[in-house]
Amino acid sequence: MSVRLRGGASVLRRADGEVQVGAEPGRAPVLTGLSEDDTAMLVQLGEQAHSARRRARRKQVGPARTRELYAELSRHGVLADDAAPTDPDLLHWEAHGVDARERARRLSRSAVLVRGQGPIASRLAALLASVGLGAVRPFGQAGDVGGLPMGVTPALAVTVDDYTLHPLSARAVAQSGLVHLPVVVRPLSVRVGPALGPERLLCATCLALHETDADPAWPLLTVQSLLLPAAPMEGLLVEQAAVLAARAVLDCLGDAPWRWQATSVDIGVDEPLGLVRRWEPHPQCLCGQLLAGAQADTPATCVSEQLKPPSSSSS
Repeated sequence: MSVRLRGGASVLRRADGEVQVGAEPGRAPVLTGLSEDDTAMLVQLGEQAHSARRRARRKQVGPARTRELYAELSRHGVLADDAAPTDPDLLHWEAHGVDARERARRLSRSAVLVRGQGPIASRLAALLASVGLGAVRPFGQAGDVGGLPMGVTPALAVTVDDYTLHPLSARAVAQSGLVHLPVVVRPLSVRVGPALGPERLLCATCLALHETDADPAWPLLTVQSLLLPAAPMEGLLVEQAAVLAARAVLDCLGDAPWRWQATSVDIGVDEPLGLVRRWEPHPQCLCGQLLAGAQADTPATCVSEQLKPPSSSSS
């Protein structure tokens, strides 16, 4: 049987009779009770991903013991019996324990619509085009998009607006019926998220109402900001914001769809590690009222944790 370690993992020696598979702390299973021949065979199994010439030097371990070791590796989910992918992205996601090829197929069937101008929108579109999406397209006020490859459907809309989420952007995505990931570019920081729209229990009106609660002058300031020219952006912040937004897009497309449901991240020189904020439906917004009504009609013992509005906090 031709086998390999998932994600091109290496095997590292620990104490006598003990090895670990992989070098990621907390995600590298440890095998114990090994003989020196067992250890050498496992180390060489890891070396196969890096040097084909070493395959011939594998230590002689009996068939029964080999099957036992392979069964232990399979139990830990680190053994594969197909050809190793050559794409670094596939190897990376395989090491995460996901079906990397199926993930790639899923992305290839998805299109992302991007609305916005400026360096962050341009860089984001380029990054998304590089990760294997079926298409990355701009979209207009009504969310119109054409020329998609056969079998590729719009799955997400990203808007990149200056100073505040533009009402035309919010309306365009609402008309498209897609999940909406807003990116707001301000003079010294960029906010990515939270995800809005279908089944996200949060909408653009919720965000506006929360902003008004925090600053009663927010509506007046917003109207004026719509007329301002775009602020100059530091090149490093452009890259950081575009990469964070691209990661958020991939999360929303299936890698971790829950991560951005009620969460935004602000990054900038003052917050290089990101300021995380949790949002909840605003009680004066229609979507919040609908949610409250749905919860009132549902027995308390049956309410899913995912349906409860998350508490608002910042960290």
